[in-house]
Amino acid sequence: MALRDFEEKRLVKQARDGDVEAFERLIESVKLLVINTAYQYLKDYEDALDCSQEVFIKAYRNMASYRENSAFSTWIYQITKNQCIDMLRRNKTTNLSIEESMEDEDAPEIQLSAPESQQPENNAIRNRQIEAVRRAIDQLPDKLREVCVMRDIQELSYQEISELLDIPEGTVKSRLNSARIKLRKILEKQIELFD
Repeated sequence: MALRDFEEKRLVKQARDGDVEAFERLIESVKLLVINTAYQYLKDYEDALDCSQEVFIKAYRNMASYRENSAFSTWIYQITKNQCIDMLRRNKTTNLSIEESMEDEDAPEIQLSAPESQQPENNAIRNRQIEAVRRAIDQLPDKLREVCVMRDIQELSYQEISELLDIPEGTVKSRLNSARIKLRKILEKQIELFD
């Protein structure tokens, strides 16, 4: 739920003045960005949720430090990124290899809402396709994966991604193009899933 600039500015002012409801509306507008970003770094849904809660607490405590020279989403994205890095350092974990992540029984299942009339085998095929795409995205280099997730999963605009990553829009488009080419090559090896 993206906010208009004037609405965001009003909510930020109210949140700074202690209006909890205004802060909650700001958080609602960036909740998916925070959770998806945390999951991208931490590769564990529960850790991503824990991280998100920490991010929201830090954002609430530090509202006075938010300078409106960038969007609220840019500010909270930086908090999220830093919190993820802190969690990874604290837990002394590294990114899971593809094989390890496939063995992870705690990995979240991707749920699809489908008509009841749909056959179970179609659901199984669809779930395998989604899992193949997720694993393919995980194989991308960090910079490409980051842009791919932001654009194709979080559906952020090129401008929003540019602001969040502090890179030119042209670089965003270039990285996204490279990510999609690499994904296509990875997924071509599993073409039987998509016939």
